Amino acid sequence: MKNIYTIILVIIVLGIGYLVYENYFSYVTAGDPSQKADPRSEYNEFPHPIVVDTQKASDLLIVYFEMNLGTLSQIKPVLGGTWQVTNIELDANTKTGAVYYEDGHIAAKGTFSYQFMGYSEDRPYPVVTNFAATSL
Repeated sequence: MKNIYTIILVIIVLGIGYLVYENYFSYVTAGDPSQKADPRSEYNEFPHPIVVDTQKASDLLIVYFEMNLGTLSQIKPVLGGTWQVTNIELDANTKTGAVYYEDGHIAAKGTFSYQFMGYSEDRPYPVVTNFAATSL
């Protein structure tokens, strides 16, 4: 009796696996409906550079710096404070910028290079390099 339940369970698992496999790869291509295509093919396998307008770039970089200034900046906040971004300036042509920040006691400026990467246009993320901080 136990063997029958085991066989039935294996058949059910294999059936579900087959249905999931067929459903996952059953998307058709626009050019040839007889061909099956991997749904992941509309995205690159690896992140690629994405062009982002200046306002969106500014907004995304402010969020990035608010989250990462504690580790990026060589200057540490004083009296247990945390860094807050006060302004950001971007040069879209050279993909460089300056971020101004303070902790309530001291102010600093960081210069950096940036680009946006992602798997698709709707989910870019900033990649910041060459960050250098100076006290103001």
